[in-house]
Amino acid sequence: TFSTWTTPSEHAILGWNMFSKEVWWTIQILPWKHKILWTPLWDYIKIDQLATERNFYNESNKEVYIVTNQSYKDSNYNKFYNKDALVLGYRDLPDFFSQIENSVYASKEKKYIYAYWWDFDSLSHNHGIDSSELKRHFEQIDYWFELLSKKIEWTNTKIVVTADHGQLDIPKEKKIDVSKEFPGLVDMLSMPLSWEPRCQYCFVRTKENENFRKYVEEKMPHLCSIYSIEEIIEKRIFGFWRNKKFLERVGDYILVAKDNYALFHTFSNDWMYSDLGFHGWVTDWETLVPLIII
Repeated sequence: TFSTWTTPSEHAILGWNMFSKEVWWTIQILPWKHKILWTPLWDYIKIDQLATERNFYNESNKEVYIVTNQSYKDSNYNKFYNKDALVLGYRDLPDFFSQIENSVYASKEKKYIYAYWWDFDSLSHNHGIDSSELKRHFEQIDYWFELLSKKIEWTNTKIVVTADHGQLDIPKEKKIDVSKEFPGLVDMLSMPLSWEPRCQYCFVRTKENENFRKYVEEKMPHLCSIYSIEEIIEKRIFGFWRNKKFLERVGDYILVAKDNYALFHTFSNDWMYSDLGFHGWVTDWETLVPLIII
């Protein structure tokens, strides 16, 4: 969304895990891997076959700088969406803020700088939102952010800080493995659950379409709510417009976990099971993001 200025139903890049009709399986588009085989996607497809919206950078009359992690700044995903910008890689937190400062002072021309820091999200997933590790990291970010603000104080720069989602912690007893506890549901799927443990896309065998909803409503009402794709479109959860690839990738139904439950399908999601923090739906905690303007 930050790269294209379009809604998810327009750009159709729907999450870390996403079903791709082009590959006919769930993929991870950011690390550019097949979800189950862990093989690189370039064995199967080119990114311009997956991505439908171009970035807005080539339409801007300003210089565009992207500050991103050195380890993935040249990934297929980044090269596609950032191809019309100057991409700068950072190694650690001080380097991240240094690259932003250098971009501000790179020229006197008007410019747009997009910088993304990922460790706060990673620590939230691994240690939880109330962890000492996360609080300590927040203090480090606050220190360097204040320093940056002072260093560029007289440069006629506007700083906007926000995030793509909030997060909430999931206790172990509320992590539900549907493949073990609800095998009848799994039998009705044409492929494994395909998105996030808090909000799972369901691709259902055609002959089981009506039975699937009934099963969820009768056996899982305490765990989740179920919405058809038609209901999701009507509620405009993903935005006002949509394209064909969005409809292909969102499935037949969506299971939305209640309270702080999380739904796992170990065939496809067991690598996430040890995490503490999760997101993916529209509860207060999962949509609580900062908006700081200086």
